[in-house]
Amino acid sequence: MIAIADLKTGLTGWTIKAVAQKKSKISEYESGKYFSCYFHDGTDEIKAIAFNDNVNQFFNKIENDKCYTISGALIKVNTYRNVTSMELRLNKTTELTVCDEDDEDFIVIPKKTNYVKIEECNDKTGEVSIIGVLSNIMKKTVAVGNSQKEIAEATIMDETGEIMVTFWEPEHVNSNDFTLNSVFAIEDMFLKQLKSGSKRLNVNATSKIKKNPAWDRTEELNNWLKNKCDSDLRINFSQVMDNSFEVASPKKTKRELDELLNDAEEELKKIEQKEMQLGRKKIRLMMEIETLKSSM
Repeated sequence: MIAIADLKTGLTGWTIKAVAQKKSKISEYESGKYFSCYFHDGTDEIKAIAFNDNVNQFFNKIENDKCYTISGALIKVNTYRNVTSMELRLNKTTELTVCDEDDEDFIVIPKKTNYVKIEECNDKTGEVSIIGVLSNIMKKTVAVGNSQKEIAEATIMDETGEIMVTFWEPEHVNSNDFTLNSVFAIEDMFLKQLKSGSKRLNVNATSKIKKNPAWDRTEELNNWLKNKCDSDLRINFSQVMDNSFEVASPKKTKRELDELLNDAEEELKKIEQKEMQLGRKKIRLMMEIETLKSSM
């Protein structure tokens, strides 16, 4: 029995004991189908992937958070989007056995997600987890190979900044749960750097999404959003009074003052609606520009 951290290409006769995590659903591609999961033993984790006939052999055997012994898989080095890592190819020679919970070496890996603030994404690579407020989301159709795929592009923000997030899975794209100004915690997204230098997060089949989790951080973000909206409202109202209306004088009657106040409130509503429209337009244009740059 060896540790995952000691695995290397060309190694034979090895066996590891590890916990399965982040098992994906079965996906299709041009040559067939595949699924993946990760095995973690406390020293490191490694991705395992099975294709075609091997999907039928292993998919129903593997369950998240269960402990297994694994041997006979092919150890490969894989480079994806400039990130190099080792992975296991589950094949006909692979032996996978679920461990008995009474085994003294039975492994339980506590799941602890490290959520980062949005500004910290600038210094990250690979998988990232964030929690923030959904400020915008829209569906669009993009070309993937020779076919068209519907995706959803969103903007998530916190007190340190904002970042674009792309949802690729149909269950996410067609979900009605993504309401604006709600707090979302999203685990295990892939961080992509665009040619423009900006970064975008991709949500995939193994990502986990929690809406308005009952955490202290959720309350912090809700309070931050409320204070931000109150501050924006005070600024807008001040601009309206300074630029659009005369200051009320003691000589005016109560009726005249009420009319002025009603006019001010109506004008404020129009300004807020216009700002929201311009904000959405700005975000759409930014997304279109980033999509255009990434395809060049």
